[in-house]
Amino acid sequence: MAPSHRWRSTPAASPLITDPDQARASPELAVLSAVAHPVEADDEQVLEAMLAGLATLDEDRARVYLNYVISSLQDVTVKRLEEMVTTIQDFDYLGDKYFSHWKDQGRAEALLIMLDARGLEISDDVRERIQRCEDTNQLEAWVRRAAVITTVDELFD
Repeated sequence: MAPSHRWRSTPAASPLITDPDQARASPELAVLSAVAHPVEADDEQVLEAMLAGLATLDEDRARVYLNYVISSLQDVTVKRLEEMVTTIQDFDYLGDKYFSHWKDQGRAEALLIMLDARGLEISDDVRERIQRCEDTNQLEAWVRRAAVITTVDELFD
């Protein structure tokens, strides 16, 4: 019996995509490239190319792919990706469109940090309520109120 010569694909066999035009032509390949090459994905060129590719997709597909990338890459790389979409003008619309929950989480974290820095005791229920809040206006109101309250219970009055 002749040996089987099957081609086996490995993640590392995926090409490294750093060119935004190539990523726009094949956004799925750009996503796979970023995940298959995690060390190189820490380089902004790889992330910028991937974001350029994602910008060509409808919101639902882009969200699925971003969730995949976020769950696959190291935290430091995900943090860099978050920073890129919230600070680089070319990608800020992606931040608004796909990462608004991160902005809300950032507000919630800032609120918790402020309460902690003021020495106010934060129960698990309060922490959960703050972290679950998706209303940007409410989070901003709580942040303002947190500067003057004397107990965490006053936050929700």
